Amino acid sequence: MSAKTEADNTTAAHSGGIGGGANSSGSSSAGGTTSANGTATPARRLRTRNSTGHGAASGGESAKKSNVSDETSSTPITPAGAHITPAATGPTTVVERPMPSVPMNHASSSVSASKKYHNSCPHPTPTPPSGHKKTVHTQPHSSNKFDQGKNEEFHFDTPQECPVFRPTTEEFKNPLAYISKIRSIAEKCGIAKIQPPASWSPPFAVDVDKLRFTPRVQRLNELEAKTRVKLNFLDQIAKFWELQGSSLKIPMVERKALDLYTLHRIVQEEGGMEQTTKDRKWAKVANRMQYPSSKSVGATLKAHYERILHPFEVYTSGKVLGPTPAAATGSAGGTPVKLEDGGGGTDYKVHEIPTRQQIAPPNENSTRRSKRFGNSSASCGLTGGTTTPKPSATGVFVKTEPKEEFKRDLLSSFNASINSGGNSTTSAAGGGPANTRGANQKKGLGEPPALIVDPLMKYICHICNRGDVEESMLLCDGCDDSYHTFCLLPPLTSIPKGEWLCPRCVVEEVSKPQEAFGFEQAEREYTLQQFGQMADQFKQEYFRKPVHLVPTEMVEREFWRIVSSIDEDVTVEYGADLHTMDHGSGFPTKSSLYLLPGDQEYAESSWNLNNLPLLEDSILGHINADISGMNAPWMYVGMCFAAFCWHNEDHWSYSINYLHWGEPKTWYGVPGSCAEQFEETMKQAAPELFSSQPDLLHQLVTIMNPNILMNNRVPVFRTDQHAGEFVITFPRAYHAGFNQGYNFAEAVNFAPADWLKMGRECVNHYSMLRRFCVFSHDELVCKMALEPAKLTFGIATACYIDMAEMVDTEKKLRKSLLEWGVTRAERRAFELVNDDERHCQECNTTCFLSAVACECNDKLIVCLRHYTVLCGCAPEKHTLIYRYTLDEMPLMLQKLKVKAHSFERWLSRCRDIVDAHTPTSVTLQELQDLCKEAETKKFPSSLLIDRLNAAAIEAEKCVTVIQQLGINKVRTRSDHNQEAAQYKLTMEELELFVQEIDNLCCIIDEGASVRELLVLGKQFVDRADGQLQLSLEALEESELETLINEGSSLRIELQQLDLLQKRLKQCKWYKRSQGLRETSSKLTYQDVKNLLHMAAADLDPTDPYVDREMRKLQQIGADIESWESQAAKYFRRLTQQHELAEIEQFLKSAGDINGQVPSHGLLKDALRKAREWLRAVEQLQQNNHVTYCHTLESMIERGLNIPIKLEELSRMQGHLSSAHQWKDNTACAFLKKGTFYTLLEVLMPRADAINIDSDLKPRFQDDF
Repeated sequence: MSAKTEADNTTAAHSGGIGGGANSSGSSSAGGTTSANGTATPARRLRTRNSTGHGAASGGESAKKSNVSDETSSTPITPAGAHITPAATGPTTVVERPMPSVPMNHASSSVSASKKYHNSCPHPTPTPPSGHKKTVHTQPHSSNKFDQGKNEEFHFDTPQECPVFRPTTEEFKNPLAYISKIRSIAEKCGIAKIQPPASWSPPFAVDVDKLRFTPRVQRLNELEAKTRVKLNFLDQIAKFWELQGSSLKIPMVERKALDLYTLHRIVQEEGGMEQTTKDRKWAKVANRMQYPSSKSVGATLKAHYERILHPFEVYTSGKVLGPTPAAATGSAGGTPVKLEDGGGGTDYKVHEIPTRQQIAPPNENSTRRSKRFGNSSASCGLTGGTTTPKPSATGVFVKTEPKEEFKRDLLSSFNASINSGGNSTTSAAGGGPANTRGANQKKGLGEPPALIVDPLMKYICHICNRGDVEESMLLCDGCDDSYHTFCLLPPLTSIPKGEWLCPRCVVEEVSKPQEAFGFEQAEREYTLQQFGQMADQFKQEYFRKPVHLVPTEMVEREFWRIVSSIDEDVTVEYGADLHTMDHGSGFPTKSSLYLLPGDQEYAESSWNLNNLPLLEDSILGHINADISGMNAPWMYVGMCFAAFCWHNEDHWSYSINYLHWGEPKTWYGVPGSCAEQFEETMKQAAPELFSSQPDLLHQLVTIMNPNILMNNRVPVFRTDQHAGEFVITFPRAYHAGFNQGYNFAEAVNFAPADWLKMGRECVNHYSMLRRFCVFSHDELVCKMALEPAKLTFGIATACYIDMAEMVDTEKKLRKSLLEWGVTRAERRAFELVNDDERHCQECNTTCFLSAVACECNDKLIVCLRHYTVLCGCAPEKHTLIYRYTLDEMPLMLQKLKVKAHSFERWLSRCRDIVDAHTPTSVTLQELQDLCKEAETKKFPSSLLIDRLNAAAIEAEKCVTVIQQLGINKVRTRSDHNQEAAQYKLTMEELELFVQEIDNLCCIIDEGASVRELLVLGKQFVDRADGQLQLSLEALEESELETLINEGSSLRIELQQLDLLQKRLKQCKWYKRSQGLRETSSKLTYQDVKNLLHMAAADLDPTDPYVDREMRKLQQIGADIESWESQAAKYFRRLTQQHELAEIEQFLKSAGDINGQVPSHGLLKDALRKAREWLRAVEQLQQNNHVTYCHTLESMIERGLNIPIKLEELSRMQGHLSSAHQWKDNTACAFLKKGTFYTLLEVLMPRADAINIDSDLKPRFQDDF
């Protein structure tokens, strides 16, 4: 995916019989041997002496035959040790082989297509031998619907999420600069996701009505490496038994289908069938296959292995061609084992992956992918010794084995056995003549001499070398050789129905190397709407719910479950590698018609994938040709489960993928640093695939579960790409993934300056793998060197470094060639030569600087690394073909150096600045100028520039902090300025700040002020610590106040300052308390309360002086409160006269208290008044006459004003109350209502009023 296609090669689908286009016997057909006129004639099944005659060696000639039933059903597989039923004796007859209804083009095509393919596979359509086979394609489908239980049971460890980046609007302006910025983080994961700003939303510019495409067909379980290995193995087994005239049935063991591949692998690991049986390890084999480790299961597995797999092993090992007495008995002596389903099982339908899916070159010769197929046999290693690739009618390379050579081997073996005395069996088995032929060909001796052919050889069994028992003699439909039924392994108990091949032909057919795997094209063409309807219908029917309700986690787990199962049959289609040059881009372009006003912004955007590869900072912009998918985007229309397989980008370039719309695309990535570990893990997991297709990872047709990679310590990261998001892949990072549903994506490659070094490594790696290049790396570098003015400083510098290495290597190679003896040279403009005509014949690299040719074949060239393997001619006949002389290349290099010189100077200075071990003398202004120079001259984004910019920003931050702190040279001294700064630093922060200033890459003028402030702060801390260690008695308030004022002016958050302020409060309180207590007047109770309240609120009571003083004050307060409490009791109770002495004594106790007692004066005055009142009462009682009421009232009123309640006062109040009561009662008795007389006048009537005590008392009133 991304810029590279998920299936890098477009493949033509071919269907047919077993083996497809790989004709191992060119003259044989399904119905018999083909005559000269092309008609199919029946072949004999049994041969008798009666059919002999002149010219009987021809396989097409036959005697009279009797017809047999046209039945095509296959017979069950015969166990190796089965009892042979003797052939019935009677008249000599020849049994005719049944004719197929339609002639096929291969000897093994008699089995119907329905037996060979799953329902998902295209059914082969029989066609005449001269015609092409037509591909039959079925719609995307699944044989099984979604099973929630299976999905939940399948275990899949979700890989770690890759980083997601969200650039700001400013960062989003330059894509290459932003990608370079995130590279250090993202490259460790191989892939990264970028979410553009919300305001960036490009329109979809594809003409949906005109876009029509043919998708690729993907059968999911054939994509996974391990699953494909299993399918290929089962196909081999099925093909083996099919060629023997039997069909493969998968046995059932413990109620589930037996995994024949795993059984075969485990038995081979245990040493093979014989060793496993000898060591009695079948129970262990059952245990390793997760079966119960019982003897019966082990015996069942042994029986199935011996019945199905062991004959295949014996045949392919070649032992069948020799006498095998032991094999004749087989396992007849063993204990019979009862098999499930009666030994039958489930019919296996052959997938025929190599036949159905063979790689063909793409139609577009101009694409970068076409070079991979120009010499596929060389790159894939699929051809062997005498096998020659021949293009079939459809252009597919098909491996064919000339039948004449094979028969010549048999004849030479037969003649050699006759000449040597009859040891023909060993000769036939060993294949000696084949080795002789190979030796003759290697020596260039031409065709081997004609051999004498004995016509009787056709009637002799090639195993026992006897011609008797003619009724049991079988004729091979492949080579016309004869064999006894009882000489075969396993022996045949009956005549096979249909087609039969001899052991040698079976071995040859089954042992053919696997063809390269690829994808086939769908048979129909879609519009976007049609494809979307099909995709949504498929997903909805599969999951049985609306497409938008299917969780991504469920789809992911189901995808890996399907690809890991050989039983699941799910087929999907993928519209991959749609060229924007043919179909238009999803982004609006500058050449687009009818651009809307808002579209112009996106047509010119650097994130537009049509523009990004061609930016001035991208090296791919210097390639003249449009390389589809690399500097011209490709588009992808996906559906649910459509996958792109593991691959990395061509030339290990970057790639970027944008999802225009639709459902998410799930990605998996492996860091480029772990690419070799990834490749090794893939090869170890599926060695069978890589042995037949060494460049499998370059074909983009293989996927593997990330959990397998993770279990082998290969780091894997994942992400879900949603609509409107970008995914970046980094150099050499392997990536794969699949689509969650119907969507539309676009991808392209790009290469910033930092890629150039990686690109050189990639070309060298391709050379070792003999892989074709997409473009010439040397040509690209030289093209840039010739136009240094068009290069940015970053590209010029990277190009200079790469070209310097290239020139040095070229000098060494040309010197080596000269020392070898090549003296002739010729200049050639390689850039004008087609890439396919200037690649090295040995390593397939594209030559540009130089090449070597020989006069024996001037069309073949090799690079200077492989001049010795071009041919066997003398060095004098070789010619050096060069593009530039050794004098011209340094001149080109010098031009780059001049261009990059200013950048180099800038780099050198910047390296000294950012080097921590180099003392710096650069000012902040100079550092800012360097950063501005990098921006103005557009130096390439790099880690150095990032560090320089970070250093400048850090210095500017330090200056800002200094300004906010108000630190300057004038105000650092204690100027008694009480204005508080907005921000303050602690001493620890100030020390770190000074260290940060010292570690800056530049010098800032304000740094001296900060350092001076730190010195003053340390001096203050020392003085403060000294003051804090003094006792309160030794402290002076003035010194503390002066020190506090100095600390407050330092603009530092000093911890000692708070301690000094607390100490000052303690000192002031202590001095005041001491002063109040030591004065002549005692402390008042209010003073004690105030001092204690102040101490509780502001002071630290842990100080011993403060604690002692507080205790004294608390004692004084307690004494005052106790005295006051007692005084209050005297005020409240009735006091007798004799108790006044007690009060007087209590008043004297107040003198022992160190504080002033508030009630002392009041109680003393009350005591004085009480004594005076008592004396007055005593005098009144000593008078001889009765006391008047008004006198009592006056005395009582005087007594009530005394705070002390006297008992005598209560008695007087009682007497006065009794008098008032008598008066009221008398008035009621003697006074009439309305009378004007007083009570006294009524009680004492007289003629004249008498003045009584007129001098003392006025006239009686009514109230007396």
